[in-house]
Amino acid sequence: MELDGGPHVVRVTAEPAAAQLETADRWRRLGVPLEPVRPLGDRGTALLTPWWGQGDLLEHPVESAAETAGTIVAELHVRSGELGEAPDRVLDPDVAKAVHAIGLIAPWLGQRADMLAEMISPLVEEAESAELVELHGDLSPDQVLVSGEDGSRVRIIDLDRAGQGPAMRDVGSWVASCRAADHVELAEAFLRGYREITPIDEESLAAWEAYAHLRAALDPFRRREENWPQKASRRISMAERSIHG
Repeated sequence: MELDGGPHVVRVTAEPAAAQLETADRWRRLGVPLEPVRPLGDRGTALLTPWWGQGDLLEHPVESAAETAGTIVAELHVRSGELGEAPDRVLDPDVAKAVHAIGLIAPWLGQRADMLAEMISPLVEEAESAELVELHGDLSPDQVLVSGEDGSRVRIIDLDRAGQGPAMRDVGSWVASCRAADHVELAEAFLRGYREITPIDEESLAAWEAYAHLRAALDPFRRREENWPQKASRRISMAERSIHG
């Protein structure tokens, strides 16, 4: 929509948007590059942001931008304690729920999903006892806008799933999304940037990447894609490769 002489984006949320506004305020204090955002309307479920950039990182896969994103996310994770009182929302893993849904909708994948859950659950539960940091909660290249002639400027968007959890949950989500989109170079660039700030727990990363694949296995079904069975099977295979190395 056009507003104040320029295009804007309206985002409608299923739940009150106050938590997103609070998260944005907190993250800006750490220098996380975000879109300016303000509430729209009286219901508290819509947000207004000015149009920015050329598109997201999935549309414009620039490695330098992915590396910058890795550095930004690592800084957020490492410096979360500087923000004082943490948000109440802790992002609990729902491995059993994901496996149950796969068993109902894609029963031919049920046994493989069960086996994955047996391997992932102990690692994820162990990671849950680690230090909690602020998470994006749905981190992927399409949640990062890019701009500039070389695509080097970035902004993080869509904070509706933000909360607390182990740092590798965000990193695993990013890597899984990149592999699923056949942009492994964006995963590698992100990890380079992340490692510039802090080390990566490889075992924990593998578990959270596998979890992200498992959780996303039925997304093509939910989007009513014709070839969703093949895509679901591909995600399960990716989860297996993640956990087996």
